[in-house]
Amino acid sequence: MCIPISFNRPKLCSLAVWNSFGSTFAGQNLAGVAPLAVFVNANNTVYLANIQYSTIEVWYQGSGSPINIFVGATLPYSIFVTMADDIYTGTGDISVDKWVLNNTNNPFTLNVSEPCFYVFIDTNNSLHCSLSASHQVIKRSLNSSDNNVLIVAGTGCPGFMLDMLDYPLGIFIDDNFNVYVADSNNNRIQLFQPGELNGEILACKSTSK
Repeated sequence: MCIPISFNRPKLCSLAVWNSFGSTFAGQNLAGVAPLAVFVNANNTVYLANIQYSTIEVWYQGSGSPINIFVGATLPYSIFVTMADDIYTGTGDISVDKWVLNNTNNPFTLNVSEPCFYVFIDTNNSLHCSLSASHQVIKRSLNSSDNNVLIVAGTGCPGFMLDMLDYPLGIFIDDNFNVYVADSNNNRIQLFQPGELNGEILACKSTSK
């Protein structure tokens, strides 16, 4: 099953330059202290994971005030939103939860061994999760009712070899199911092609630690 891409993909020219002066979209009164994740969908709706108050803040385009979704005491670390407006959050409660707008119950929970610091759902409807403390990226098909997970990248031990990660954080999966990993403690971006456990370094701070 192929699902449509839900996240915003702005078209930028090759010479685009970012404004050096930013503007505050949401201050501490709305975003809380140390927010960890934000998601912008194809309709320019902004979702923010407020870890301080255990809420998801939702701003529709043109709206100045957000809708608040209380997610209990789960501490939302990461967030991904589908085209159906289903909200998946990686939490400090060692789970990935699914939340539906206008529904106070979360009908889906994937239990993991530790907090999932980043979640991403590819067009095959597979949920990817970066387990930073285990130095791995895993995935689980949302088309199946079981909780079987596959290791996409990492050996479970920290390291600098091409099949290893050291505290992975952000992940991105493109249309060809290539997995891009922000390998934070190694100061590099790794590319893992489908079925390959050896990565390719796309960018790094240095060639040795």
